[in-house]
Amino acid sequence: MWALTRLPAVDALDRVDQMTRAFQVGQLVRAGALLGLYDVLDRGAMAPAEVAAEVSADPLGTRRLMRALAAAGVLAELEDGCFVNTELGELLCEKHPRSARSMAIMRMDERLWRAWGALPQSVRTGEVSYRAANEGSFWADLANDPMRANQFNALMVVRSQRFAASLIEQFDFRRCRHIVDVGGGRGAVLAALLAAAPDAIGTVFDLESGLVGTDRFLSDSEVRHRCNLVAGSFFESVPADADMYVLRQVLHDWPDDQAIEILSTCRRAMTRPGARLLISDIHLPEHAVSGARDEARFLQDMNMFVIFGTGERTESEFRALLSATGFGVESVLATSPEETIVTVPL
Repeated sequence: MWALTRLPAVDALDRVDQMTRAFQVGQLVRAGALLGLYDVLDRGAMAPAEVAAEVSADPLGTRRLMRALAAAGVLAELEDGCFVNTELGELLCEKHPRSARSMAIMRMDERLWRAWGALPQSVRTGEVSYRAANEGSFWADLANDPMRANQFNALMVVRSQRFAASLIEQFDFRRCRHIVDVGGGRGAVLAALLAAAPDAIGTVFDLESGLVGTDRFLSDSEVRHRCNLVAGSFFESVPADADMYVLRQVLHDWPDDQAIEILSTCRRAMTRPGARLLISDIHLPEHAVSGARDEARFLQDMNMFVIFGTGERTESEFRALLSATGFGVESVLATSPEETIVTVPL
């Protein structure tokens, strides 16, 4: 019989200590982003008092925040007491091409903060944490608050660009003629796919709130002249007769019955011979194993539970949804940070 190897108690205690302090580091990073510290330091080394004057903040509080950020590796303190951005701080600048500023702000947005605080209640009752804490849905809040919608769409751009590069490596889009990005937000995925398919046109389909900033993003990406923007609900219809449809991080927002509705809507629109639907979402393993990869995936699963009362799915669960809606699986691509299922109508 194999004996379980146990870490020394002090190591386990340190791990718990780190886990329960993680929120503090996140709030430090968010505070710096909201105040604009990283953007000020993007101009070069500055003393805390100078930064405080630039961002209209208290000098003592600014110094304490900047020291803590330096200890976390986001800033670096120089021998003369001035501070500079590290590589992490540079990523948190608004104008950085891979800016994570919206990620830092949005992930600990006040409403999400309250929602995670309501997690014990939701586990007990099954009620959606976000609704319990905020008396409304996440999507309704975005629709009623253009600034939050803009931050959310900016966050999705960062994640989408990384994903799109991975997808292009594994699927040849040059044969596509019309690509529809369903729930595509600012169109970051579509912009990358059109760059890889110079003869194709594209359509970004989303709610009005999801299309905030899309026109500008596609113009900056130099593909706007090949794109249509269409507002609507994927529970009702999506643009028809394209040869490629993309559903990225859409189905995990919805329970099975509504996911089936979305897939059925896409299926009805796919009237062109040879049309394909790409479904990109995290695939949960059948069993959780301690480690960075599973931790990230199951944290995302819980994030879906907190915000929508839903969750990520296993590959077998995806296959069941597809079977129920008349799709067959052509292949499964090991894209990053989530997998992609290539499907065809049966």
